[in-house]
Amino acid sequence: MFKLIKIINSGVNVPEFTKLEKPSSLTVKMGTALVVNGGLAEVCPDGTTPTHIVAEAPKENAEEVVCYEVNGNMRFETTVNSVPTELKVGNRVSLGFDSDGCAVCVGAYNASGVATIVDLLGAKNIGDKVTVKF
Repeated sequence: MFKLIKIINSGVNVPEFTKLEKPSSLTVKMGTALVVNGGLAEVCPDGTTPTHIVAEAPKENAEEVVCYEVNGNMRFETTVNSVPTELKVGNRVSLGFDSDGCAVCVGAYNASGVATIVDLLGAKNIGDKVTVKF
């Protein structure tokens, strides 16, 4: 899950929520990275920078999702789905996906990754938390 923990140069750490249309068949969770394609929200594919993060899991078969727009001043806490021992602050990493296909974490170092490590938070194992920006 991408959890917003800080907005740099902002007096508040609360994003402005918006609703995006989505296919009723699309299942997403709170903290899922999204993009908009053809006017509809979809799970952000690997290699693409997310434009929105889900703020509230939608009800089953809902046609809208509450989310907020991502900007470069935002810092997110998330987990890493690969061994982080080789990661360093400033490394770019790929998006990671859970068993439901939701982009909710980060993966291994990838020079063309879409997220940048801001703080390793002492991560040593798969599932440990790190801080990233997009």
